[in-house]
Amino acid sequence: VLDVAGAPAQTAKMVSPGDTVVIIGGTGKAGMLCLYEAKKRAGVTGKVICLDYSEEGLKRAKAADLADEYIQADATDAVSVMNKIADVTDGKMADVTINIVNIPNT
Repeated sequence: VLDVAGAPAQTAKMVSPGDTVVIIGGTGKAGMLCLYEAKKRAGVTGKVICLDYSEEGLKRAKAADLADEYIQADATDAVSVMNKIADVTDGKMADVTINIVNIPNT
């Protein structure tokens, strides 16, 4: 769990080349900064997944080309999120997951 203000810097520290990274709440300001850092650190061999509830926010993130995959989901539904992550990672899941949302049970 990361404080939003420090999340991009912590993302830069935690993500390594080749990692698969999920950013929950990736369409807000801090989320997009985390996506940018994750993409830069994971490199061409990594995979960055942007997960958000907002269709409009996902459109903004896609337009900025900040991730490899974009998933619209309710982060409070853990089983659904897990299944969607499994689908886009061929069951390999994530090396690093960063939650930027300020919503209970995510």
